[in-house]
Amino acid sequence: NILYEDEAAVLVFIYGDPILENIKNSNLKYVANTPYFIIYNTSDTFFYLKGGKWWYRAGRVENTWRNIDNPPMTVREIAEQLDGTYDTDVDSIARTMKTPPKIVLSKEPAELIITDGSPDFANLEGSSLLYVRNTENEILMDIETQDYYTLVSGRWYKSKSLDKNDWASVDPTGLPEEFAQIQAKSEIGSVRASIPGTQEAKEA
Repeated sequence: NILYEDEAAVLVFIYGDPILENIKNSNLKYVANTPYFIIYNTSDTFFYLKGGKWWYRAGRVENTWRNIDNPPMTVREIAEQLDGTYDTDVDSIARTMKTPPKIVLSKEPAELIITDGSPDFANLEGSSLLYVRNTENEILMDIETQDYYTLVSGRWYKSKSLDKNDWASVDPTGLPEEFAQIQAKSEIGSVRASIPGTQEAKEA
């Protein structure tokens, strides 16, 4: 799955439905099938997630995770005991932020692409392609077909919309011909290594 957000966000994985394991001498359970610090508190029936200095709470893992200032003391104490055990994207990304990022949870393999607000498109000179400037991801749009393309881990995906989660894998040999004309010096020139026929792809 390719997920899209137009604000600062972090992707959190749980591999299927939460598997809860008891924490001795407490009313807490930890989610065993995730690399992230997620605790279920049987006293108030909330899940708690910690990333960097930020805390989040949700009634169900699928629900919207809301940033909170203070989790229950028992949850905080467990986090202090396990300090350093969980070293995930939530921690590494959240530590660099001045405001808490949105939590996007997935129960199956997924990737998250993010723009800083609404997509800011710019023309790729000499082509009918646009690229998105306000993102760290590679996102292009073919003006003629109105298709969006994104490159994730060396693989191309295509969709008619950024945010409807209907991205489909694309055989790189089926990319629009104009992709091969993307200039190496352009802002999106790094994608040439994943476009068949380019010198960069041959070297890769």
